[in-house]
Amino acid sequence: MNTLNLMKNYLYRAKALTSGILLTFVLVFSFLMIKPILYVHADSTSQKVYDNAGLLTSEELMSLESAALEIGEKYNTDIYILTDEDSDGKSRKVYMEDFADEKEVTDSTIIFVNMESGNRGVEIQGYGTNKSLINSSRIEYILDDVTPYLSDEEYYQAFVTFLEEVDYYLGIDPSKDTATHAPDNNYASSDKYYEEENGANSILSEFWVQLIIALVIGGIAVGIMAFNSGGRVTVNERTYLDANHSRVIAQRDDYIRTTTTKTRRPQNNNNRSGGGGSGVSSGGRSHSGGGRSF
Repeated sequence: MNTLNLMKNYLYRAKALTSGILLTFVLVFSFLMIKPILYVHADSTSQKVYDNAGLLTSEELMSLESAALEIGEKYNTDIYILTDEDSDGKSRKVYMEDFADEKEVTDSTIIFVNMESGNRGVEIQGYGTNKSLINSSRIEYILDDVTPYLSDEEYYQAFVTFLEEVDYYLGIDPSKDTATHAPDNNYASSDKYYEEENGANSILSEFWVQLIIALVIGGIAVGIMAFNSGGRVTVNERTYLDANHSRVIAQRDDYIRTTTTKTRRPQNNNNRSGGGGSGVSSGGRSHSGGGRSF
């Protein structure tokens, strides 16, 4: 009888565990599908140049729009040029990430020139396949050539240079690069909003942390279901014990083993979304990046 009850309890728990595991997969799958990743061809009709700072003439705007569209069609990608003189208290990095989320970009390269008083700077980001083709190292090389033009207020020539170099790099496998360019050491200080945002950003925004949370929630659900689904166990060690005719006839203590447990000492580690200007947008879009002040 005892064995039968134990087997029934085991089967109940096994069934609950199976259901719980399925629930965990459903939770994780649902989490991953919150932002479904769809392959979208480059939009050849949308606006590519957003000159909110008014740095370009109408002729220059038309020329850059045409060039950005031509390069985009050539590589099935989107290239955006942004300027503004009011970033609403956002760092260049976050300003561009919000733009990328708003446009739901896939394979894209974006340049942003911020003309805000006291916080002038330029930033470039690569998304999707452009994250590797226009990687952070290549972005630094592009910035080397673009920034001097911006400093001299030759904005049109700066954007032409940007487009020419993006066109060049999109056609070359990064593995063929013979040298790499480290991020600018003064990247953070080049943007007065960057450090403030970086300190305020919660680690909960990291993709891997959110995935772990989903797994933990699923695991808790499994545990609760397994614990509650087996029914109440009414058989215990005294069920078949005759207390009137049972007694302890001998006892002894045997040394078995010594167990030592080690715990890693927590480290003080400031989590960042990536080196230089690379990172992940609030919408889950990872990107390469880099920036300079001018």
